[in-house]
Amino acid sequence: MARRRRFRTTIKTVSKIMYHGFKGDEQSMNGAILDGFSDLGGVYVKFLQILSMKSDFFVGVDQTKLLAVFDNVEVDELDKDFILQFELKENIQHFKHIDPEPFAAGSFGQVYKAELTDGSKVAIKILRPSLMQNLKFDLRLLNFFTGLIKFVIPSAVYDVNEVYKDFKKIVKQETNYFKEADNALYFFERYKDHPHIDIPYTYKHLSSKYVLTQSFLDGIPFTKLIDLKNNGVNVEELVQSKYGCDLAFLVRMFGEEILRSVLTADFIQGDPHPGNVILLPNNKIGIMDFGITAPPPADRKAFVAIIENYIDMFYGRADMGKFFMDALRFYVSDLYRALTTLHRMYEKDESRDVNIKQEVKNVANKAFEETKDRVDVKQMLMKGQISSLFDKTLNEDNRFGIKANFDGAVMLRAAATYMSIIEGLGYREEMLPSVFEDVLKGIKKDGVEITGVSETMQVDRAVEIVSNWIEDITERDPFLFRDLIIKMRRRLSV
Repeated sequence: MARRRRFRTTIKTVSKIMYHGFKGDEQSMNGAILDGFSDLGGVYVKFLQILSMKSDFFVGVDQTKLLAVFDNVEVDELDKDFILQFELKENIQHFKHIDPEPFAAGSFGQVYKAELTDGSKVAIKILRPSLMQNLKFDLRLLNFFTGLIKFVIPSAVYDVNEVYKDFKKIVKQETNYFKEADNALYFFERYKDHPHIDIPYTYKHLSSKYVLTQSFLDGIPFTKLIDLKNNGVNVEELVQSKYGCDLAFLVRMFGEEILRSVLTADFIQGDPHPGNVILLPNNKIGIMDFGITAPPPADRKAFVAIIENYIDMFYGRADMGKFFMDALRFYVSDLYRALTTLHRMYEKDESRDVNIKQEVKNVANKAFEETKDRVDVKQMLMKGQISSLFDKTLNEDNRFGIKANFDGAVMLRAAATYMSIIEGLGYREEMLPSVFEDVLKGIKKDGVEITGVSETMQVDRAVEIVSNWIEDITERDPFLFRDLIIKMRRRLSV
């Protein structure tokens, strides 16, 4: 696609987004993002994939369109033979046959089936030359786009500019197949003895910065299974008869594995979307695409607390004040640590009737009482829309002035991946929240230590953060925060 056409398409898309955004029509706005960026392709499709893995971003958008983001990527015309000869040089002789057309295409690369001289079936992924040629231009255009989105929805908890920064890091990782080869070999070793998970073997001598050769996994991607399910096919019977697989067992096993990895592993696959998960014969699944990996955030305890709140709310044991504080710890750790620091400091002063955390919880409970009748909490829980639940019930119009950090982005993507799979395959009621419960019980039973970070900071820094926050919420909703503002200002001035 020529640059001028991409620019025109982007401006048209942004115009629609601004129009729907100013009208407050979030569903139509998200649909405009999805349609426009799908047409643009390349890095824009990858950006969509990142957004779609934030499980509540495309609320109300047709799931078929979301699945197309992962599967229906257009193929580029490229000189495959020249690229392979140039990149692999004399090692090209190890290939007996290479299919002329790709059997799969992703946002960054397209994949060809091949056979080695020893008879091994392999998949060759080639980075799109057009991607690298237009990358700087596309990133600048995407940055312009995110700035406009932030202008339209400035109160959003998720700062779209932070999403863009996270995305730029992903682009750097995914355009270096040397790095992906090392990542894939790490996961191959990690899972080589697993009875139900296969990782493709990576042939490093047949790979380069722009070419990646791996063993071929012959199966059906979960995106295809979800599409078949949506079209009335009994996918359980299909995979049992064709592949000898127990689909429900594999879906549960996969969920437990990715959640346990988030809480215990040294490295996590950072792009575990449904298109990268394949059902294989003999009751196995294959996991592909290791271009993005990351160490988990230091404060895994915060993620555990979010899961525990989700389980409690699911069973009607909701403590919205506690949920707010735990969400604050996960999304905005600096503010949480600042409030905790002052809470503990004042707690020791018997001359003052203070309980800072409880007062913040009281405000959160009051906010929930104002919004609960307008929100279908149970439906959000069933869909795993925890972030959206926080936004719609406690932090409507960002009344608390929250700007979420993305230290937990990998965790959120992993959890959102699983939510999208069980939602698409119809296992929501069967597996929620029991999968989360089983993972937490298993970790506790095994004596696994969940890491965290200090809940406090230097007092001067805490006072500065809380003072700035108080000034912000004073302007946002002075009536809701009146009592809290009066008490906090009195204490901060002493």
